[in-house]
Amino acid sequence: MAQKRKVKLRKLQRRVNKKLKNLVIPAGKDRADCIAKTLASLNLHVTRATIFLVGQNLSGDYLVGFVDPHGNSYTSTWPSWAYKLAEAALLSGKPLLLIFAPPKLGGTLLVVARLSG
Repeated sequence: MAQKRKVKLRKLQRRVNKKLKNLVIPAGKDRADCIAKTLASLNLHVTRATIFLVGQNLSGDYLVGFVDPHGNSYTSTWPSWAYKLAEAALLSGKPLLLIFAPPKLGGTLLVVARLSG
């Protein structure tokens, strides 16, 4: 089952890459909103995130907690590649842009990108 999910996520990742490849966001437009509209047909979640927690548990899982623009807080396990970006964002105070496939966060992360402000 996990292998099937990975194959689906890889295909979805290729579709995300194709849609974002030559995306031009006009000056003055909200970047996250433009990206969300560009990816709307893929039924993905796109959100800004302010990181408030990074850590590891006894099992070695990478834990990340963030707040979305609506004030909702989420904590989940993240893959190591995404955890490193979350840790850097927490230390720098910079927000992240997250793109993930519903219904869950963590194992369905497709993009984690640091935002400039």
